[in-house]
Amino acid sequence: MTKAVCYRCGELKFGALCRCPECEATPSSDDDLITSLIITDSHFDQERLNMLATLIKEGTPLQFPDELRARLAATLPDLKRMLGRGPLSAPRKNKSRWWPF
Repeated sequence: MTKAVCYRCGELKFGALCRCPECEATPSSDDDLITSLIITDSHFDQERLNMLATLIKEGTPLQFPDELRARLAATLPDLKRMLGRGPLSAPRKNKSRWWPF
């Protein structure tokens, strides 16, 4: 994902999860993250991205298929961990009897 549209102001930017250089919005809520992941060149060509950008600038709410939103929602826990926003997995306790210390 390199080309994306800002979920808040509709400006084109580099990277779905990066701060928008125009309005300085950074997606943080689950809905903002999912929307930001959708409105990228991974899902749409440049012409469609421009159209989505125009709709956002006009204040038109975007709607996407529930199946796509659900698929991306399932990736959020891992994505948040990668971004440092989610819980880390608990450290494994060494139950081996071979290490006395």
